[in-house]
Amino acid sequence: MVKRPTKDFLWGYGTRVFNESKDGFFRKGELPSIKELIRFCEAYQMADIQVVNIKLGPRQQFENFALICSGYSGRHIYHTAKTLVKELKRLECDEIVNTPRVAGRKEDLWVLVVAKEV
Repeated sequence: MVKRPTKDFLWGYGTRVFNESKDGFFRKGELPSIKELIRFCEAYQMADIQVVNIKLGPRQQFENFALICSGYSGRHIYHTAKTLVKELKRLECDEIVNTPRVAGRKEDLWVLVVAKEV
């Protein structure tokens, strides 16, 4: 008899099963770091992960980053984006003023997750 993995099972963790409620990707109440976002994307098997510094000017006091990655299909990309938005909403971070959202549809070959607007 074959044992089916649970819903939202993450492959690539070997014999260790990833438990989102216990092993969460982000720290509650804090804005996620770039390393945490990259770890999230790697866990959901996104490919070609690139970090782009989009500093708006020489006198800007804080850094802005864009995380660009690709996936296997439109559905894979959209599901990962929706999961990221769900995780960001769960953080209850004071720095995230506007509700995180996904721009794009399941049928599109791209999606955009806006987590924090400047």
